Amino acid sequence: MAVHSQTIDYDQLNTLTERRLLPGMNDAIMRSRALLKRRYDKGTKLDGGTVIQCNYLYGEGPGGPYDDGQALDTSEVDIVTGALFQWKLYYASATIRHSDELKNRGKAQIGSIYDTKYGQMEETMKSQLGNALYGSSVVNALAVNGLADHVAATGTVGGISKSLNPWFQAKVVNMTAVPMTAYWIRNGLGLSTEDENTPDELYGDQTVYNILYNIAEPQKRFMDVSEASIGFRNILVEDRPLYIDSKCPAQTLYGLTGKTWDMVVHQDENMRFQGWERPFGRTSRTSFLFIAWNLICKNPRFNVVWTNVAS
Repeated sequence: MAVHSQTIDYDQLNTLTERRLLPGMNDAIMRSRALLKRRYDKGTKLDGGTVIQCNYLYGEGPGGPYDDGQALDTSEVDIVTGALFQWKLYYASATIRHSDELKNRGKAQIGSIYDTKYGQMEETMKSQLGNALYGSSVVNALAVNGLADHVAATGTVGGISKSLNPWFQAKVVNMTAVPMTAYWIRNGLGLSTEDENTPDELYGDQTVYNILYNIAEPQKRFMDVSEASIGFRNILVEDRPLYIDSKCPAQTLYGLTGKTWDMVVHQDENMRFQGWERPFGRTSRTSFLFIAWNLICKNPRFNVVWTNVAS
């Protein structure tokens, strides 16, 4: 009597993936690090456009005290400029060789191998987006405009030169040969504060976290409990949560003003799943996750970076 092995209905598998697995995978990716979660949760979803346009307000218009009968200044003042950002495309893929399909035809084996491949795509996308957040489109033209571009005093971002426009410069505190102390933390935060605009998020790697932990007075080592409850360990430094992020460059501490940031994602390319397909001339099958996005800072001057941080 012939024994029929379990075969795979790929149309059904792809449908189940999109309906049941993809929402959870998307959530796991976007909540994999505090910086990504904060930007994505308050980000913008756009339905298209050849580029992403952001308008910057960098001055004040006419105004002031006046007296009845006084002619008021209604002159037009150009205090707005626009920056153009490109859509940046990211992907993660997984491939199953035909020989592995043949070896895993049982129901349990099929579930195991595909669960592993979905996990691979999820971890790959987590890592790629984490690298992108701290990276630079100047270094890699295909990459998003990450913190290295925005939180800087030089360079051109979105077509605007930081060197020629001081209002577009972030604050940079170089700690070379200067031990990090509470004074320098307050100094950097003060430089990037104007009225209600002040950094409210801090990011560093484990080494920087340890340095600031030792600086903080024991009775002030509290944490943002709401963030800690979902896995983001932190301490409060000058009443701002400091998060550990393994993707943050070594000896670097970022102070970000959350409301000045926007993670713009294309709504039709937001963790889009392309199902298991066999490329022409290949026996293996491949699936993909895709996202089109970029990171924008609306007011770089309210953000700060400390470089060469050491104890």
